[in-house]
Amino acid sequence: MLRLSRHAVTFTIRPASSPRAVRSLRRRLTIRLTALVVALALPLGARAGWPPEAGAFRDALDAVESADPPVEMESLFTTSAALQQALMQSDPLTGRVWLQDLAGDDFAALSESLRGMRLARSPIPYALPDALFLSELAQRQGRPEDRRFFRVYRQSWGLDPMPAWLRRTSRVLPCIRYGEGVISDLYEGWQGFARDYPGAYIDYVRLMLGEIEQTVAQGGCACGNEDAVEQELSEFVTRFPNTPVRPAILARLQELEDDPERRPVQCR
Repeated sequence: MLRLSRHAVTFTIRPASSPRAVRSLRRRLTIRLTALVVALALPLGARAGWPPEAGAFRDALDAVESADPPVEMESLFTTSAALQQALMQSDPLTGRVWLQDLAGDDFAALSESLRGMRLARSPIPYALPDALFLSELAQRQGRPEDRRFFRVYRQSWGLDPMPAWLRRTSRVLPCIRYGEGVISDLYEGWQGFARDYPGAYIDYVRLMLGEIEQTVAQGGCACGNEDAVEQELSEFVTRFPNTPVRPAILARLQELEDDPERRPVQCR
């Protein structure tokens, strides 16, 4: 007799009339127990149509955590990016992302299952690699380039689901933290990583450098006033004279001097 429960498995084999019957009973028990173990190993809701990228991410995370350090972690980060894209896939008709249409229990189970990811359904849906979790994991398990990468990555993302050089506002758009020393320090951090580890995390490092460059060249949507913007842009071109957006930054500085009302520094 086989008794199943959420927390325990008990069974009793009653005497059978022949060896063949015993073997048959054992096979049936093995099949049922195997199925039960698999079911209990999965979090609640795991069979509710989760994208395959969720399983791939969990496998990659398990591989990093169970291996002897130092472990290569770039593949885990790449897997997290694929998972992020899958979870944020939008419906072309409704515009809603996949996460938003999960039932409450399924979302809770998914969040519990995906250690190393930060998920939210509302008010703003997002799926992001957990900077704190991955940084701490890299310090324990990663190679020198992984430890360095996730230190800079953690500095680049705050508690809000946005880059650290942005700040949430009461408006739809966040503002940019010009003049606070954040932007240049992060740019230097990513530049230094690219210089010291030119073959690691290439695509993401290029992405972050490009985002910061465009932010500085824009010179608008500031959290502060015009003086803060001018200070940031002037110090940036002095600190990084070879930045590819130097001409755009100098042009923006000239525009702020000649006609500041043409493109005000604060979003309207």
